[in-house]
Amino acid sequence: MSEQELTPEVGLVASIVLDPAWSWEAIDSVGITADNFRHTTTRKLFSKLSEMREQGKEISQITLATELPELSSEVWQLTKHILSANPSYFADKVLEINRRYALGEIAQEIVQLAGKPEADIDALIDKVSQSLNKVSDKGFTTQSVTLREAAASVIDDLDNPPSFIPTPWGALNEALGGLRKGALYVIAARPGIGKSLLGLQLATAISSPTKQVAFFSLEMQPEELATRALASKTFTNISKIDRRQLTEQEKQSLALAYKDLTNHLHLIAIPSRQVSQLRPELRKIKATKGNLGAVFIDYLGLLDAPGQSLYEKVTKISGQLKSLAMELDLPIVALAQLNRKAEDRQGAPSLADLRDSGSIEQDADAVLMLSNDDSGNLSLTIQKNRQGPLGSFTGHIDRPTMTIKTFTKD
Repeated sequence: MSEQELTPEVGLVASIVLDPAWSWEAIDSVGITADNFRHTTTRKLFSKLSEMREQGKEISQITLATELPELSSEVWQLTKHILSANPSYFADKVLEINRRYALGEIAQEIVQLAGKPEADIDALIDKVSQSLNKVSDKGFTTQSVTLREAAASVIDDLDNPPSFIPTPWGALNEALGGLRKGALYVIAARPGIGKSLLGLQLATAISSPTKQVAFFSLEMQPEELATRALASKTFTNISKIDRRQLTEQEKQSLALAYKDLTNHLHLIAIPSRQVSQLRPELRKIKATKGNLGAVFIDYLGLLDAPGQSLYEKVTKISGQLKSLAMELDLPIVALAQLNRKAEDRQGAPSLADLRDSGSIEQDADAVLMLSNDDSGNLSLTIQKNRQGPLGSFTGHIDRPTMTIKTFTKD
């Protein structure tokens, strides 16, 4: 360590020596560890100070020099250019430098791996995405609280409204409460029943300036989804829009209606079907539009993951989606197809119809099943609900305009 040089790492260690209590508070708030120090000497000094803190020893230049006699001269130089502690400033600078170095190392790794023809490109992208996510965490570490502290937080929040995102259907809200942060919701049905319709209508309803919604469509183009939204908004038969069999009045109605459609629902078609590829798009929305409120995926079976069998792949995918929901602290709604056995018997489908599809049943916080009832209406059953009751509902659906009018409890 140069006698003349005051680096952020030196300034942070010096701040600890000058004001340990304030400095540890600033350091803990951003999760800095010895691994964030690039230089051997300051890393050793910080590690020793952390050890002294854990052992409850007094921290000062004298005690630090005593603990590390081989670095005593460096210890006495710490405060040569700093008269008072400024831990927040130096902690931010240490973290910034560390992140810049980390980005450089990732860039070098990308160049090396991309030049190997045998490298799995999807696995490479996934690895790079994970590395970038770690850098974007800005040094924050996992926070733990005691049971009493967590309970106190609940008590303090009792006078505030719940943080659920309500669905547009009151009967479902009574059972689900709404969409919870960090939760994975699965809406499952056989093809053609209405899961995409339900997902799109729900996504449209909850999107707002303060709750941007991402809708990943792996089956339909954005224009197809927009056609459904326009039909529902104007009560126009969707077949007439598709076949361009519209009157001038209907065209005028559609032209006026599009201006009323939400500008906060983002329809995303991604070429790669790895869960890791969702993150860059979500980061982009968050950076350019603000708060991200929910994520929809249509549909889960079209995502891909490493594995020898479909069961293994879907198991990994459902686990990754649940982890992503918790990481982003928002609800993820994944649409899923039921296996063919659901068509071989009478009545509503059950969780057994998901059991050939990996661990969806275990990873999901709530599982909603759709089917057609005897009257041709949409039948919805809540087969799993970690935070509330199960139940069955009848949805009144207008097929020509692709609109679910309401759900009533059976």
